[in-house]
Amino acid sequence: MPADATQFDRFAAKPVPIAIDNGALETAKWVGLVTMTIDHVNTYLLHGGHAWMYQAGRLAMPLFGIVLAAHLACPGALEKNGPAARMSARLAIFALLAQIPFTLLRGGPWPPTLLNTLVLLLLVAAFVRLRASPQRLHRMAAWTMLAVGGAAVEFWWIGAAAILTVRSWLMEPTGERAFGVAFAFASLCVLTASVVPLAAPLIVYVLARNRATVPRVRLLFYSYYPLHLAALVALGGGPK
Repeated sequence: MPADATQFDRFAAKPVPIAIDNGALETAKWVGLVTMTIDHVNTYLLHGGHAWMYQAGRLAMPLFGIVLAAHLACPGALEKNGPAARMSARLAIFALLAQIPFTLLRGGPWPPTLLNTLVLLLLVAAFVRLRASPQRLHRMAAWTMLAVGGAAVEFWWIGAAAILTVRSWLMEPTGERAFGVAFAFASLCVLTASVVPLAAPLIVYVLARNRATVPRVRLLFYSYYPLHLAALVALGGGPK
């Protein structure tokens, strides 16, 4: 084979997907839970009085989103009764449980006009599953759901875009897809008035590089979210 053809094949080869170690993802979830709790204590108990606590909280959703994106990018994730289906079922249950204390903390209205972060994660997981369907009706439903649901969840379409672009890049790490990730995270920084979201990918990289690991507690992430919101309500948290 001519040298030029070999060189062309090397450059034309599809990039190898990136897999993030489960230990790093689990550790990232713990970091997200801690920073989320700091932010919510500041917002609902201390009425936003501490800027550093707000800034710390801007790490939580990007970290949760990267973890979800990594799981959805795994081979076989979208198979019937596979990881994506199980995650979607858990997210649906705990998002519903979290919505009541979430709305109480925000001071209404009823029915709620803003849905919690677990609904954002559920929206993305459901979108990915439906978009992968061979049925045209399912694919149309996916885009419709994303367009409508993105207006009702925390972080709006920008949060969904951040997760989806990370998943896309992990599956095929090209320069174009990296630009999509950068643009989505830059938009998230504008939305939150903070540059802290940019640190989330770096944190996951450092955790993966150092093979970080923490004990996995089944359903901890899902159950902690509604439970900590209910605890904040019980402690008198809410709008000023």
